[in-house]
Amino acid sequence: MLIEDLRYFALKHLRYEKQFPIVGMEVDWSPGVGYVMADVMGISKNGLLYEIEIKVSLGDLYADAGKERKHECLSKTFQRQAPTNCQEDPFSNLWRVPARFYYLVPGSIAAAAQKHIKESVPYAGLMVYSLGLGVRKFAPKLHSQIVPNDEQWAFVRAQSATLVRLAGRLRK
Repeated sequence: MLIEDLRYFALKHLRYEKQFPIVGMEVDWSPGVGYVMADVMGISKNGLLYEIEIKVSLGDLYADAGKERKHECLSKTFQRQAPTNCQEDPFSNLWRVPARFYYLVPGSIAAAAQKHIKESVPYAGLMVYSLGLGVRKFAPKLHSQIVPNDEQWAFVRAQSATLVRLAGRLRK
């Protein structure tokens, strides 16, 4: 299964099944928190940020640990500790860290991915696509800070630029 297929199913899940008013892909979010580009992000009706990181192989999943700043922020937020490698005042800007973080993998690697997440990434949930998208492990809620309205608009503006860029790729 291709990453593009899984990205589509993740976007569809957040927008139509979960009714998130704002969804995006290839999101360049929270540079001050140590984030690199996220595969899929969404902002819920309640204003909470969710992230879905797509992994098509176990090697890709294991290599994700190399995003040290990102995972330190998620891990320390999960442990209710101040993420020292994130921002000057991380607790006042926790909305920049996803309230829930998921991995999405194809069914062929689901069992091994679930084992890895249980042992190494306890703050992550697991979504699996086989004949449909299902949640194998629900992500714990890391915090309850709402994304401010001006930042929600910034998210939408950034996604309009992403749409134009991706449409340009289709023309080639």
